[in-house]
Formats: sequence, C-alpha cells, structure tokens
Amino acid sequence: MKRIQKKVRSSKKKQHYTKKKILIISRYPIKKKNDYRYFFISECEDTYELINLSYNNYFVKNNHKQLIKDLNSILFSKKISLFIDLIFHIDTSIKNNSYRNHLKFIYEIRKIINSHKIKSIKFIYSWLSKWSVRPWVFFHYGKYLYKIIQNLFLEKIYKYPHSDYICITGGYGKFEVFKFGIKKIFFPHFDFLIHNLNNHRNEKLSFLKNKKFIVYLDQNIQFSHDRKIIKIKRNFSTLEEELDKYFTLIKKKFNLEIIVASHPKRDLKRKTILTKKWKVIKGYTSDLVKRSEAVIAHDSMSINYAVLNLKPLIFLTTDQLNQSDLYSHTISIWSKYFKKEKINISDPSQDLVKANILNINKSVYKKYKNDFILPKENFTLDFRNLLKKIIQ
Repeated sequence: MKRIQKKVRSSKKKQHYTKKKILIISRYPIKKKNDYRYFFISECEDTYELINLSYNNYFVKNNHKQLIKDLNSILFSKKISLFIDLIFHIDTSIKNNSYRNHLKFIYEIRKIINSHKIKSIKFIYSWLSKWSVRPWVFFHYGKYLYKIIQNLFLEKIYKYPHSDYICITGGYGKFEVFKFGIKKIFFPHFDFLIHNLNNHRNEKLSFLKNKKFIVYLDQNIQFSHDRKIIKIKRNFSTLEEELDKYFTLIKKKFNLEIIVASHPKRDLKRKTILTKKWKVIKGYTSDLVKRSEAVIAHDSMSINYAVLNLKPLIFLTTDQLNQSDLYSHTISIWSKYFKKEKINISDPSQDLVKANILNINKSVYKKYKNDFILPKENFTLDFRNLLKKIIQ
C-alpha cells in the first residue's frame, strides 16, 4: 500500500461490517510508536478505517501537483465520512513567496475536500502569546473582535479555514476561532492524554529509577525542520556550545544529571555537542519530565508536561536567540507568564544559577492548565464517542 494511503491497522481480526472511512491530513505520517497524535486515534482504529495523507515530502520536493493528484485519488476511490484537519496553523504575518505558495496548495486541499461535502473537524491548540501577559491580556477580547473582522477582508489563502467542527482545548481556544458557524467541541490537549497514559511505558526508562536529573526540552532549533517550509534563515551556530557550558554549571551546582529530551525531528545520527556529551533520549519527553527534578526550556509546547507534573521551569536564551525575530519575543512571553526570569547564558555578568531558580508558582500553573490544556466546559476523554456524534 502506498505511504500516502497508509492505514493505522487493528491487530484484531477483520470485522465483517464495512468500516466508515476517516481521512486525516497531517504534515508528517502518523506513527504508532512515540507519536502524540496516535494517542487520540488509537481507540478509533477498531471502529473506523483511518487513512493518513501527509504532505511534508510533497512540500519539501516542491511537488504540490502530485499532492493534489493523490488526494483526488483517495477521494474518488474511497467514500470518506470525515476529514480530520491536522494541517499547520496559518500565520498571517508571514508573507514570503515560499510560504504563500504552500498556503495556496493548502487552500486547494481544503477546497477540494469541501467540494465533496465531507464533514470536517479541526483542532485548536492555543499558544502562549503576548495576549496572555500584561498589559496585552487586558485587550484580549478586543483582539478577538479585531481578528473576526480582519478575517472578512483577508486574502482567501490567509482566511480562517472552513470546518464543520472545532475541537477546543483550554479556555483560550474559544478566542482562536475567527469565524462564525463552526460547532465547538471541547477535548483535552494531546499532552494531557499522553500524561495520563504514559505509565505503561515506564519500564523503558527503568535505568533512570534511582537517578535524579534535570531535563532539557530540545527544540532542534539550529536544524529546524519548520524553516524548510517558510524559508527563513537564522543563525544559532553557538547555541549548543553555550548550552553545554550551562549544563556543566548547573550539574555541578545542584549535583543533578542533565538529560536531553530530544525533539521528535532531531536526527540523532548527526553528531553535535549535545548528542556527544549528554544523554539524549527520544520519544519519552512526558516520562522524562515526570521523573525529573526540574525542566530547562526555551518556548517548547512540551512545557505542558512540566505544568501537569508541577516541575520547576528554567527559561534560557542566548544572544543569538535574542537577535531572532521569533525567539526574542516568545521566550520572554513564556518566562513572564510563569513569573520567572529569563536567563541569558551568553552573558557572563548575569547570575546564571540564582537561589530561587527552582521555585514554582502553583497558582500560575493552575491558570495555565485551565487556559491551554483542559477546557472548563464539559468534555469527554473518549475520542471514539466524540466521533460517533459527528459521523451518523
């Protein structure tokens, strides 16, 4: 079977009835092993036939026409009952030609699916932004109203995409739907599901049973896979060297090991300072955070695991990150939200290991959990039952 039509198969005997088919479009193929997306669809594989079309290779190879061709092949050969939209979020601030060309094909994908009158569901995972911290938090409702009005006048490829249903996580999710007429469904963040289900994998990390360590949330920044699509060049050549020096310092200060929770897209065969000098573990970020004494981060969404496990957070930046149009803002926002000082490890004059560095503010953690991980509204943990209500 072609990779584009790869199915998540059940290990049980084939059912006698015809399963309804669900098309899932995502950037990367959904895998059964160490893939957070599999946690919410795994309970559906016995009930539905799941068809996963991933688009990253098409985009990297600039083979958009083949993507459209393969999509049409699926739609005409299969009777699709539901489209699960896991396509990347549209950033209206990025205007370069490469990004625009990708958006044109994303728009075409959704338009083709919509023409087949297939029900669709999209996920909203709110990101911490300047609108979550003072003084901007006081203008949050105004921003929401502005975005709704702005969406009416945006170029069609930048408009908020059509969807019949929106799956919302956290209180802020409601303010990220800039279009009327979409039915809202409340469901926990993927990270919450993984957090609840990670106990069955603990034996994989049994060698850490009696070890005390701090975990670093790797973002693979210097080899970022995202820049391949948006074609933005940034220089982070000294990042790992500076991290190495800081890890050595903090290890000595607290007498704790440092373990790197690898980004899913990091190529561990590519030897760097981090992979050579420190223990790097891939695919077990939730488990590592749960077992750790503290978490070192920049602006990773895996900070969710630190919140769920009430782990102290240490926010790091460097001179090169501060010169970036992205990280200079995002790391400041995360540290400000959690009431922690952002540590610039490039600055030798700064106190890099302050006495209160491992303090946590439980009220802030609770607020973040409500804002971004768990909706306050009634929600279900059974994604299969949620789909049954949509697919009649």
